[in-house]
Amino acid sequence: MKNLCFVFCSILIFSTCASGQTNPSYSNGKTAGPLYQSAWLVKMTAQVHTQTDQAFFTTMLDTTIVSEKIVTYGFLTRTGTMQYRSQYTPAPANQPGKLPAAWWQGHALVGIRVRKHKLYLRLPGGGEVASHIVSQTAIAQ
Repeated sequence: MKNLCFVFCSILIFSTCASGQTNPSYSNGKTAGPLYQSAWLVKMTAQVHTQTDQAFFTTMLDTTIVSEKIVTYGFLTRTGTMQYRSQYTPAPANQPGKLPAAWWQGHALVGIRVRKHKLYLRLPGGGEVASHIVSQTAIAQ
């Protein structure tokens, strides 16, 4: 039984190493961080809407209506061949979000990466903003 387990593990390790596949989101398979491509943040917008909830405390007579403002940011980014429109809503604890002032002016050079339905914008001080892609369009060169 031990020999069978050893053979199976050896085959599994050998096949993983021999395939030569690396994760494309990391450079050289190391944990140096994800790869970003250069893009232009053409436009950033903010939309505010109020969300109201009822908070029940001890009895039905002690109902309180709580309202909070939710900010949703919209990004229009453009790479050499693609244009992305995405939205980002920070967690309620982070409302309103702290985004760089240069992004509000428009035409800011940013680093982006795209994974599935998410567009990640790199923040200048480290970290990233994960926004949901609403639309993507191919641009003619």
